[in-house]
Amino acid sequence: MSIFKRGAIYHYDFQYRGQRYRGSTGETTKRAAQDVEDKERRKAKLGRSTTHLTLREAALSWWDLHAQFLKSAANVDEGLKVCDRVLGFDKQLRDLTTRDLVVAVAKRREEVTQYGRPPSNATINREIPYIIRPILNHAVDVLGAKDAPSISWKAVILTKPKPKPREYSAAEMNALRDHLPAHLHALLDFYTVYGCRWNEAFFPLSHLDIEGGRIALRQRKGGDWHSIPLTESDRRKFAAAKSRAEAADLDTIWFRETSTGALAAITPRSFQRAMLKALKDAGITDARAVHDFRHHAAMQAMRRSGGRIAPVSKLLGHESIQTTQIYAHATEDDVRDILPDSPQNPHNEPSETDKYKGKTSG
Repeated sequence: MSIFKRGAIYHYDFQYRGQRYRGSTGETTKRAAQDVEDKERRKAKLGRSTTHLTLREAALSWWDLHAQFLKSAANVDEGLKVCDRVLGFDKQLRDLTTRDLVVAVAKRREEVTQYGRPPSNATINREIPYIIRPILNHAVDVLGAKDAPSISWKAVILTKPKPKPREYSAAEMNALRDHLPAHLHALLDFYTVYGCRWNEAFFPLSHLDIEGGRIALRQRKGGDWHSIPLTESDRRKFAAAKSRAEAADLDTIWFRETSTGALAAITPRSFQRAMLKALKDAGITDARAVHDFRHHAAMQAMRRSGGRIAPVSKLLGHESIQTTQIYAHATEDDVRDILPDSPQNPHNEPSETDKYKGKTSG
């Protein structure tokens, strides 16, 4: 047994490659002491020449010293599991090749997600190249690896398709509401007005500032903080919902009444499942639940702003206006409105081209 108790404190004692490692963990519980012993074992393995590092050793060091402290640590952990499955962490760091990573990406593309479809390019990038690349950088910059491989990341990273412009018509929105349970209508309205990402809409009550009329979104994509101002009508609605939620000991304004009159919280997954069913029942096949509501909200806001990108960028919480521009899609109605015979041009004034055509030569 490499973990043993001496008095109230646990100690570790193990051997690695003929060398003995022992000492106090400083911990009084076995589980915490085991974590300390695991770290000491990793240190022992990494204490040898960095010219023989395995990918697993580099990954463990990167996790211990950096990745576990990221806000996205849970996603990183899932990515590490995927890498170990499709790539394998037991190979020597120096033996890793671009082809190994391309093959790993291909394997992942053949798998099926819990929703019965292949993972997206963005998901695969996040799970494999965006995990392996920082591990290799860590091996060189922190562990001093001298024989880290040279990888052609351009060949490994998959191209992400440009966002598909999607705005729901009035008929589509009415059909969605008809096929969506009534207790989810308020949440649908929230998505289509404020353009939040899927999980962002499920903020805790402490992030809802009723007096200030705003919602503070934290731990967003990119790790920044962002606040959304509320309309006056939504401020009043949310104030009432918050009061009911607090009385029912819930930490969300999104809930439904059960048959007994009690309140039950709506979860992100339950809303997504309901939306997928509503889209199918409404016969809407070219839409994604729930991200297309972000597109819809952005395009609606762009029109209300008269084409001003800055306030729309603020609404969506983008760091760069260039990111917002992908939502500034023109529709056929937008094009129709600028044509000479458009109802928006009541005087039917001729364009400069029309004026030129009316001229005669000589």
